[in-house]
Amino acid sequence: MPFWVKNGGAWKPPTGYWVKNGGVWTPIKEAWVKDGGTWKKYWPNTPPSPTSIEYLAVGGGGSGGQNSGQFAGGGGAGGWQAGTINVVPGQQYTITIGGGGSPNANGNNTSIGSLVTAIGGGQAGYNGNSSGKAGGCGGGGHEGNPGGSGSQGQNGGSGVSNTAGGGGGGAGQAGNGNGTARGGDGASSAISGTTLFYAGGGGGANRNGVTAGGNGGGGSGADNGSNKGTAGAANRGGGGGGSANSTLTAGAGGSGIIYIRYPNTFNYIDTPNRPGSSHDNLNGYHIYTFTGSGYIIF
Repeated sequence: MPFWVKNGGAWKPPTGYWVKNGGVWTPIKEAWVKDGGTWKKYWPNTPPSPTSIEYLAVGGGGSGGQNSGQFAGGGGAGGWQAGTINVVPGQQYTITIGGGGSPNANGNNTSIGSLVTAIGGGQAGYNGNSSGKAGGCGGGGHEGNPGGSGSQGQNGGSGVSNTAGGGGGGAGQAGNGNGTARGGDGASSAISGTTLFYAGGGGGANRNGVTAGGNGGGGSGADNGSNKGTAGAANRGGGGGGSANSTLTAGAGGSGIIYIRYPNTFNYIDTPNRPGSSHDNLNGYHIYTFTGSGYIIF
């Protein structure tokens, strides 16, 4: 027999509620009520757990090139991984959110257990003989040097001597390598309920002016004046913007993100005491957003 509890003024089934047992928060597994002198089991009467989920995972973006006496490249965006995977009810899956790369470093990987890994973006080239590094998306090359390759996105652009670094690769577009240095655009997803772009490449430094990062959180590249490279957007996996000889300051890569969703005809999973996690029941789906590392049990 089902029973319901009042939460925020609305009656809801108690799926996903937790109690403190011996100092440890534990999910409620069943509830008993005395009815007419007899103890009766009133719960669980819950929907089944999902056995497959949709997901989007974006790695941390690579940094722009820094400490360059010339024009450095833009950082590659974090790798883009999206699709549907099978999961096992009751099994715990570790959630890891990749941080963005600090100056002259690749971004870090984002993962769902051993099922999915979105690779961190490649760092940009930052000195006279420095190519962009490989990563989820490739970093842009220092002026006169090639960009890195992208294994889960696009390649970084090549730098042009005495003019500009290469733009960092994005999930949907390669970094620019013809002297404009713009970062490659990312890719869009509506898994959160809103269509947004993620994994934009960082702009390379450019003698002729500030260079935009790619759509999806890419940082802008420095000019030959007072404007510095800027950081990629947090929780978008954007690449950082490259530095120029006037400021010698590049942008760090932006951190990654994970979304998980499945139809709301299946069981709701609470995620208490897990920083950076949230849940929405939207458009017929349970949607979980992770901006910090933790775990989930289906």
